[in-house]
Amino acid sequence: MATPPLNGTARNFRSYLFKKPFARDALTFLILTVATMLFMLPAIASAWMANSDIAIVDIQAAHMLHGEWAAFLWSNVYQGCIFPLIAAAGFAVLGPNEPFLFVMSLIAYIVMQGFLYAILRRRLTRRLALLLCLPTAFVSPIFALNMFYPRFVTLAIAMASLWLADGATSARRPLAWLAGATTLFSFGIYVDEYILFFLPGLGILGLLAAFDPPSTPRQRLTRFIWFAIPLAAGCLVMLYVRAIAHATGTIGDATGAIRQFNAHLLIHECLPYLFAAKWYDQGVPRPVQPSGLVQILLWAAAAAYIGACAYGCVQAARPSTPWRTRRLAACALAIWGFGVVAFLISHVAVDAKSCRYIAPILFTAPF
Repeated sequence: MATPPLNGTARNFRSYLFKKPFARDALTFLILTVATMLFMLPAIASAWMANSDIAIVDIQAAHMLHGEWAAFLWSNVYQGCIFPLIAAAGFAVLGPNEPFLFVMSLIAYIVMQGFLYAILRRRLTRRLALLLCLPTAFVSPIFALNMFYPRFVTLAIAMASLWLADGATSARRPLAWLAGATTLFSFGIYVDEYILFFLPGLGILGLLAAFDPPSTPRQRLTRFIWFAIPLAAGCLVMLYVRAIAHATGTIGDATGAIRQFNAHLLIHECLPYLFAAKWYDQGVPRPVQPSGLVQILLWAAAAAYIGACAYGCVQAARPSTPWRTRRLAACALAIWGFGVVAFLISHVAVDAKSCRYIAPILFTAPF
């Protein structure tokens, strides 16, 4: 029996799906979303194994449901109470529920990927943008197991800020986009100071965006002022809070021994873990030796990825490369350099799981 012809509504819907750019982008991004969910599924299924870090969020959320309030996460000075508030809202409806926190983290991670994909789509085809975003799906279990969950929200805020700054001069209201980028980023500083890993990149991106052609000296200055004022305000508040923390002795100075230890940790454990050149036991941060063929494949994949990043840097340095692509590459290089330096002087890097502190390198590598 012949298949009946499509009626007008079905035909119009099919035409919309396959011909509208936004719909086609949505379908392409759906592939990335499904891949991320599949790789994150083991972490969600193991939600009952949550560690003490996530338990802190649970406990504070429970206290908030009973009327207690704190502006920061258990009164620390580097993370706000946004994630406990989200958890409390979920607990009010679903009751205490560990998988809810994992799912919220997964949603925030996918939102981050969405902004990353949108940034790349301004310059690349759908297929190439998807290809460059796929590594963030493959490594998502590493961060699901090793990253403090409020930081998934922080990653989404950071990438959204970069998206706003990157597209400001192409928008109808460029000044509003520039101010929105740094206002959102300043809010992210309150959510979690982890977002400061992205600060050099955002600063470089906003500064170079002010010079996007066509522009006059007055337009450049105006763009820079609208971009800089909200960011300066957020950083001043952060510095004030950190000065209080320094006065209470919660911040120290990095010694030569710390820098030497962190350099060894970065080269021999964290970077190989981040680029999947090594496997680690998730219960105890110790290396797991895979079979010879698997190890060769891991090394080859890591080398190919790092080689692709190096090739991208070389291409970005060419004068023939479009200006907007070059400034995005400069943004990534600033984040990479700052991330490495911050890791070397950090007091909290202790083992392979500390790769979460250089995660922005991987998330901005597609740039």
